[in-house]
Amino acid sequence: MRSPASRPVRHDGPVVPLAVLFDFHDTLVHLHPTTEGAVAAELGVELDAYRDAWREVEQELERRRGEGTWPPPVADRWDLLYALLFEALGLAGDPAPTVDRLVELFRSPGSYRAFPDAAPVLAELARRGLRLGVVSNSDFDLWPVLEHLGLAGSLSAAYPVLAHGTEKPDPAAFALAVAELGVEPPDCWFVGDHVDEDAVASDALGMHAILVDREGRQRLRPGAERFRVVDDLRPLPALLDEAGRGPAPARYLPW
Repeated sequence: MRSPASRPVRHDGPVVPLAVLFDFHDTLVHLHPTTEGAVAAELGVELDAYRDAWREVEQELERRRGEGTWPPPVADRWDLLYALLFEALGLAGDPAPTVDRLVELFRSPGSYRAFPDAAPVLAELARRGLRLGVVSNSDFDLWPVLEHLGLAGSLSAAYPVLAHGTEKPDPAAFALAVAELGVEPPDCWFVGDHVDEDAVASDALGMHAILVDREGRQRLRPGAERFRVVDDLRPLPALLDEAGRGPAPARYLPW
């Protein structure tokens, strides 16, 4: 960790990081065939209907965060979340059996595939000496999935932050992993696929945020214009090279 007797030098461009944190779902890995497609199939609805309903759920969660009524206790989270989704979809009946199936789906390593760019980019960043980690709004051990997909060897930390009593976009969700990597937020980039939960939230903590938009939909959301948007992870090594050519004569100055 950096000594308290130093402070970060801020530059117009991104400072070369000591660490990079990644979101998990739809940044490094996805459910098969797609995360949205797998969930829609379990719910028995069309993909477009699921996407529309999920946008309604996101708006409701944002309203509840503003009221201070979200997040709930971890034990209640999935029941409440999927009850909202059932309501948005107009589905009748008890959501509990569906919740059980979805929980099992998300926890099973065999449900996942890694994006083809994930392993080579992680390996290259690790080769450069960067400390790498994962932050996910999950409540289960991420390592079995990462090991199953051949990604674990490049990573130093994998935080399912719901299991630690927080969730993105709460700053505590990012701070946990930053501390585990032994750096502070200005020394860390965050790479994720959601404007608000990933980019805006990590930027507010002082991290340099990069938005991954694999399907071209996140860049249309309000706030996306503030961030560097990439189609996948392959540009990351070049972005690090670009940051290294920027004006960074000293990382820290004494008080």
